[in-house]
Amino acid sequence: MLIRLLFLLILPEIISCAFILDKIGEQPLEYNVKQKNQKTYCPKSTSSRLVSSNQSTNHHYQTFLTDEKSKGIAYQFVDQIVLWSLIQLNLRPDAVTPESQLQLLIKNENKEVKYFEFSNSLNTDTSNSLPTYLLGLEHLLHAYKSKYSLLQLAQNLDSRFLYKYPVNEDFFNFLNKYHHAISKSIKLKQYFFKGDDYLRMGESLPKLQFSQIIKNFIHDLPQKTSPRIRTSLISFSPLKNESGKNKLTVDCNYDMSVYENSIYPLSSQDLRSHMFGLELGHDSYFLAISGQDIKNISGLKKTMFFQGTPPLRGPGLCHLKLVNEKSNANLFELSLISTDGRDPGQHLFHIFKYNLINARSIKDIDAILKKSRHLFLTSPIRLVYESDRDAPRTLDELYKLGIPIYHAASLGKVWAHFSRPDTENKIIESGLLIDDRAPGHLLCIP
Repeated sequence: MLIRLLFLLILPEIISCAFILDKIGEQPLEYNVKQKNQKTYCPKSTSSRLVSSNQSTNHHYQTFLTDEKSKGIAYQFVDQIVLWSLIQLNLRPDAVTPESQLQLLIKNENKEVKYFEFSNSLNTDTSNSLPTYLLGLEHLLHAYKSKYSLLQLAQNLDSRFLYKYPVNEDFFNFLNKYHHAISKSIKLKQYFFKGDDYLRMGESLPKLQFSQIIKNFIHDLPQKTSPRIRTSLISFSPLKNESGKNKLTVDCNYDMSVYENSIYPLSSQDLRSHMFGLELGHDSYFLAISGQDIKNISGLKKTMFFQGTPPLRGPGLCHLKLVNEKSNANLFELSLISTDGRDPGQHLFHIFKYNLINARSIKDIDAILKKSRHLFLTSPIRLVYESDRDAPRTLDELYKLGIPIYHAASLGKVWAHFSRPDTENKIIESGLLIDDRAPGHLLCIP
């Protein structure tokens, strides 16, 4: 509260989050100073999309599904969600573990988007932590009436997903940062070192036996053991509604209205997180994120996973709808997940203000995601800003604020799913989008 009062006292009334959003938002959607060659969304001609931080694993999973289908093995959409989620355990043992927090936005067969969060309570002692990630996957299989158990799907991967798991950029950065601490653990060192040197990008991680992981973490639990499950989102109105105009509704996993009051709930450290997703046709998709805080480097129950705790301030997830109030027609739907940095939710709040109400295509959303971002930090008050992505005149205007402004090459990581229906509510355009600021790979499947 004190920080907020100081902020209001030392800055003139014009100096506000809204003022900065107006200045940055004045740039047209197509304005982007530094274009990158990274593919951030798929062409309309593709029927399904797969997204993660490992390009080769994307291809291998698609090959696995094709091979399974050729053998007469058909997986429902929820089965594909769970299979893809299990594979992530082998890619990011720092951020995806049997006990890490898991959050998902799921749309199945063109029904309403559902939100799921599976996590341990913040005050849970790590010795009593539940395997929330695995129990969450079990819950999804039950909720969507799969004919498979979690163990059966794990056994299918063990016997038929025979590909290697290369170290990706995110996990290499983790190893590079903590290799001294990891080398002091005999157990962890055997997984992530070759001799005296830690694994490099592209080298193979040890291959997990998924069925054994499930047996070790779940099978000794009492029946009906359940993690903390949350399925509700908090509604937020980012724009003043005018009768007869288009109405933007926003539902998020935490209260976005705090940013309107210049309150910035900053985390003390960056979140260890990992995003992934899948889309089938125009009717079904999911976006997911797993994460945990790591205070000290230690192994989780003699495995290759790192011990962590639930994040105090986790990633931001929101689902948006733009509806015409006169006709009640749905103009578009948009799911967003924001991670990286000390305040992922702040980036989503800013995106809501960036001319989003006028977006009508996946190209428009892609342009909004590529716009320059800024982040308010406190103690002391300062602004971090992606100046290279904006027009020089915007930076000149921001200097007039009279607060310190620092340049950042990139801020945050936001992935999305966009869909647009026709007048009969049939989806005519949809797709996953990834951020060009951080590692991510999108596989577009004809």
